[in-house]
Amino acid sequence: MADRLELPDATWQRVSPRLIVSEYVGAVVSTAVACGVVTILTLLVFGPLVWLFVAVGIVAIITVVLMPRRVRSIGYQLRDDDLLFRRGILFQRFVAVPYGRMQLVDINRGPLSRMLT
Repeated sequence: MADRLELPDATWQRVSPRLIVSEYVGAVVSTAVACGVVTILTLLVFGPLVWLFVAVGIVAIITVVLMPRRVRSIGYQLRDDDLLFRRGILFQRFVAVPYGRMQLVDINRGPLSRMLT
């Protein structure tokens, strides 16, 4: 497998490791909602939809296993002329935003994110 694309002389800043906890809580809530939907579908269809529970479980396990690595792949660099942002494991993405082009910085934080900072 090829190494991660790196820029010469780039010192990347990492996001807080507490983001992993926040992402885990979001994954647990999403999995609970998905299991609730599958349970309601099972009651309405009058038949066991075990394969849906298995699919939700597999997706939840993959998400939980890859989440720490995905959060560690997020990085940013404040350079003289722009903000450089990277993310991704399999599909790597670099975004450079010149400071002169920035018009809005919108930050959304829920209650869990506020508790962890």
